[in-house]
Amino acid sequence: MSSTTRRPRDERGQVLVIFAGGLVMFLAIAALVFDVGQNLLDRRTEQNVSDAAALAGARYVKGAAYTFHAGCTSAPGSGMPAVKAACDLAVDSGYVDGAGGRTVRVDLPPIAPSPFSGLPGYVEVTIASTRPSFFAGVLGLT
Repeated sequence: MSSTTRRPRDERGQVLVIFAGGLVMFLAIAALVFDVGQNLLDRRTEQNVSDAAALAGARYVKGAAYTFHAGCTSAPGSGMPAVKAACDLAVDSGYVDGAGGRTVRVDLPPIAPSPFSGLPGYVEVTIASTRPSFFAGVLGLT
């Protein structure tokens, strides 16, 4: 006696459905990984430029009693060398205030919650930007 197994006709094509669903899930995860990685890279670059701009501005802060709290778009006419140096370095690094969803803010003295908030002789540079996701938008995610 030989026993042969036959598949019923209604079970054919299951592997195709599972493969298609798995492929969509794989692409969704790949898009998420890419977008999160790009966000982390952008944040690190902004932090590096912000630190460098603060150091450039700090060169001129010592002994000066500046008070400035605004973005770099109002800095050129301010006459404050610390603000100008910080904004110039940010612009040279490609971070122009108000362009491409980017904001560059200089605070003399710092106003963010930190041990240096409100103390003269310190400068704080904050850079922020927004960008759309690259591949997650295909899946309807923003």
